[in-house]
Amino acid sequence: MGEPTAVVITSDPGFGVTTLLTERVPAHAPSAEIISGQWHPTAAVQICIGPPDVPGTPPPAHVLRLVVGCQLVNELPEWVTEHGHMGVELFVVGQLRFTELTEYCSARLGGPIDLGSAHLLGQVSGYVPAMLAWLLGEVRQQGLLVQVGGLWHLTGDVQPVFDAYMRSYLTSVPEARRLAAHRFALEDPAPAADLDEEEELTAQGLIGMGVMRKRDDGRLQWLVPGVAESVRRLAPGTMVKRIMADSLASGRPTPQAVRWALQQGMQVDDGHFLQLMDRLLRERSYRDALNLARLSLQRDHSAEVRYQDNLLAHHALRGLNDPDEALAHLRDAETAAGQLPSPEHEKRSTHVAALRAEVLGYQKGEVDAAAALLQQAQHQAPDDQAAAECAARRVMLLTYTGHISQAMLTLEAEQETVGAAGNALRIRCKIAEAIQMVACGRSHEAFTQLVKIRHQAELAQQSDRTVGEELAAAFSAVSLAVDGPDQFPALLAQLGETENTPSTPETVGFHVGLASWHWLAGDLDSAHRYAELDAAAAEYGDPAGYRYLLVSLLAATSALRGQRTQAQQRLHQLPGIMLRASGAALGAALAHQAVARVTLGVKGTEAWVMETAQEFSDSGLYGWASDVLYSAARFGSKRAARALVEIEPKLQGHVHALRVQHARAVVSQDILAFHAVAEELRAVGLTLFAAEAAATGAALEAKDPASKRRCSALVHELKENSSLDNHPLLSRLPDGARPKLTRREEQVQGLIAQGLSNEEIAAKLSLSRRTVENHIASLYRKTGRTRRNPARLR
Repeated sequence: MGEPTAVVITSDPGFGVTTLLTERVPAHAPSAEIISGQWHPTAAVQICIGPPDVPGTPPPAHVLRLVVGCQLVNELPEWVTEHGHMGVELFVVGQLRFTELTEYCSARLGGPIDLGSAHLLGQVSGYVPAMLAWLLGEVRQQGLLVQVGGLWHLTGDVQPVFDAYMRSYLTSVPEARRLAAHRFALEDPAPAADLDEEEELTAQGLIGMGVMRKRDDGRLQWLVPGVAESVRRLAPGTMVKRIMADSLASGRPTPQAVRWALQQGMQVDDGHFLQLMDRLLRERSYRDALNLARLSLQRDHSAEVRYQDNLLAHHALRGLNDPDEALAHLRDAETAAGQLPSPEHEKRSTHVAALRAEVLGYQKGEVDAAAALLQQAQHQAPDDQAAAECAARRVMLLTYTGHISQAMLTLEAEQETVGAAGNALRIRCKIAEAIQMVACGRSHEAFTQLVKIRHQAELAQQSDRTVGEELAAAFSAVSLAVDGPDQFPALLAQLGETENTPSTPETVGFHVGLASWHWLAGDLDSAHRYAELDAAAAEYGDPAGYRYLLVSLLAATSALRGQRTQAQQRLHQLPGIMLRASGAALGAALAHQAVARVTLGVKGTEAWVMETAQEFSDSGLYGWASDVLYSAARFGSKRAARALVEIEPKLQGHVHALRVQHARAVVSQDILAFHAVAEELRAVGLTLFAAEAAATGAALEAKDPASKRRCSALVHELKENSSLDNHPLLSRLPDGARPKLTRREEQVQGLIAQGLSNEEIAAKLSLSRRTVENHIASLYRKTGRTRRNPARLR
């Protein structure tokens, strides 16, 4: 177990730390003992639920792990943090990330959950684990969660569940505390200065429940939107009216005050209304945003405000994937614009035309018509800035729908025009240009461009909420194209953060990235599961249009998992699915299809791959050509491998270099070359491709048995940490290919994998260095390995 260590888990109440310490830690360490104030006489692992449970003196020698929960480290006895008694490992538990949300819900329900339902439940529960666990149990018990086709779906409004919960709580406390809770909710975030005794007790109680926290600025903020809304709903009418009126009169009204005023049919300051709508759209609370926009439209307003409200309603409807209603609101916006004087009338009409083109192109799949409409609007634009908007949006539309060649030609021809666009649109064009570079195989240039504009983009997203989303998606694509998925988990964690973020990740798009990462990492089961959930969500909630890419990925995962019928069904689905935003990753989508076709033995696949790659190369899209060629080369196509080697001078980035190295091994059929590239692919996290390269090498005839053993041993090593058992290249290898190691050799192999030197291994196992070297020599003879894993040396 190593050196004595104190594992300190810090968290606010409500984040599941008590459950973690009382249930999950003991489940993983059955010999652990929960203690309070005194050390257990024999247990090596001892658990303290909170600081008061930690003994005042350092532990006796037999205690190797102390696991303790707290809110602040300075609440613990000094000996815990003093150097010399125990090492300290600090873990912070907070709101669930998007990467954790679906798994958490599925684990609680005992089966997979629809992504849209998971994210709605996460949002209303504030991503607080304890509150989400309670909510899942309640909605399931009340029949609001039903299982259809093995997938849990939310079928009704969950707010009444919170209403009942908080009504019960509020009636159980004294009136003074009840009124204090109402005030905190109505004023959220409420000032915490000068609280009376009852208010202080109320705040402490709500913080203890995990539904509220005290911010650094001293204000009390509700963590769980569903609870806060219920407390507001249940507040006395006179209290609501007084607090909301005061908030509106203050000049800085809270979002709930603005919403209340709209519901009452009152006049609301336009700036405050726009702030609230921007917040809702960033949070992807599209239904709330649509309801408020339509409430605002019922007011007697000027043509300018009606124009603005219709645009907001259109944005919400695009998020709800209702293009026809979005177009209807754009028609109303154009009518309102017609009542404005020149030149505002013409400017607004041009903007409406540009937005109409986006709905046609992105959501209805009518790209040619949309591009033509943007070109026409540009020619009719009343000034340079309006023309620039149309040109910039045409570049982005063509890029994100897969018309990369047209997009590049348009950008080249309209560079001067686009330069007159607003700052946010210019940055968005540069992001789109980075996506074009990836398609062309210029990954390093793309990454450099994104790094250069990142700071500007972070500032611009304050005024244009789409900038941050497009930048995050571009960084994801470019990072995978440049150096592989090794750094992607950190990026994914950042993108999936739910605490103090300016906007909520787009559900389907976020999980496309998650599924793609699992695919590259060789976890085909997880990739398939996420893609399947995502494809189901995309059936009715895919405003961008990732379904084509998802079904292509599912065809590949099904084929490599041995599910041939499912793979064939997915391939047959594809002709009926519009490309839409999947076009930005067309190379990856077609590469997945190539994998499925090769695995299924579809006649003419090699010719299809070569023709597709040639079309891409003729258009200068060498990155996409590399995607498709590599998919066939991995499975032994020498034609595809030679073609990939030929375009090497056009490709940038370590990933493309490794693909070419793999292709050269296919052409040469050199076992050592396969083993070398497999090790390098593994070093950058491309486990799937590493296993395929090693398996191909292991299947070759060799004069030198050691080379074959090295490849076989690497295949088995990679299979241990991935779900590749049914992969056709790997399943052909005999089970007996894995060498038998002695118990001591397995220990040495494990310590080598941890990065220990020979001297460190000798000390760990109480052996001489010479003995360790003998074991390593024997280990290398059996496995065919001649050096330590390069991934460890990194």
